[in-house]
Amino acid sequence: VENTVSGSLIIDPLTIKATTDVKAQGQSQKLELYIKDGTAYAKSTGQNEWVKSSSSSITAQFENLKKIANSEQILEFYKKIAKDFKKTEENGNYVLTYTGSGDQFKDLMVAVANASSGNEVNASAFNNVDFKNVTIKLVVTKDYTPVTNEVNMELATKNTPTPTTMKIKQNIQYSNVNNVKEINLPDEVKNAKEVAADTQKSE
Repeated sequence: VENTVSGSLIIDPLTIKATTDVKAQGQSQKLELYIKDGTAYAKSTGQNEWVKSSSSSITAQFENLKKIANSEQILEFYKKIAKDFKKTEENGNYVLTYTGSGDQFKDLMVAVANASSGNEVNASAFNNVDFKNVTIKLVVTKDYTPVTNEVNMELATKNTPTPTTMKIKQNIQYSNVNNVKEINLPDEVKNAKEVAADTQKSE
């Protein structure tokens, strides 16, 4: 599965413009998304019109992006392994690289899960996962503005009758950092049709 996301993000107030392309088994799907003023706007492959929703249950999922960006747990994890990063210079930037494996990455997965879900995730959820061949490459300018972030990781299940493995590759490229002041909605997005959120009423 190949998942490519491009766009712009303003943390506060949360404003997003994103295009997601997913390719799997010869098929491709495209999702265009805006989040602005507490409203989500979307259009996906096969749709001719934009739809929107102001449901808090939908927009709250994207609010969790703030938690990931500011997670103390994630920061603490990187502090733990900071001494194992190697620093070099390349094209006038600092390059930080790390190679390792082991259960310490369970801490990172728990931190990300806690931040993104908004719920408390127990470390035992990853007891049957073996983290192997993890490489991290972070490129920053000399004033520590991020340029790229590459993570490669191999996961293997353990203590199961049919062990499986998964390879994850993430490549993030940053541009125009701290210079995106506003994200404007095109007219076709402004005219999106409101979609009613599913609600359940208890009696």
